[in-house]
Amino acid sequence: MLSPMEVQSLLNKLCIDAGFYLRPQAQEKLRTDPPTDPTAITNAVFLAEGLNPELAERGLHRGVHEAVVNFWRLRGLEAGDTVQNNRRST
Repeated sequence: MLSPMEVQSLLNKLCIDAGFYLRPQAQEKLRTDPPTDPTAITNAVFLAEGLNPELAERGLHRGVHEAVVNFWRLRGLEAGDTVQNNRRST
């Protein structure tokens, strides 16, 4: 799991790279109770931005998810989560 400082670093990266600037309250919530895997973080970021992750443009979702996975792995965390399709199977 990411530390609060790592979560903030990831949020800063997503702000610069993907234009996701989360309100301070949303950032604080993610720092104090970070999701435990890359998909959960990706979804939480989309939701905090006011977007439904399942309806988001696929390329944007894939790019954010890949950035989260890469960030996760650079910290030596297991990121076996490679699902990049944000559409639910029906």
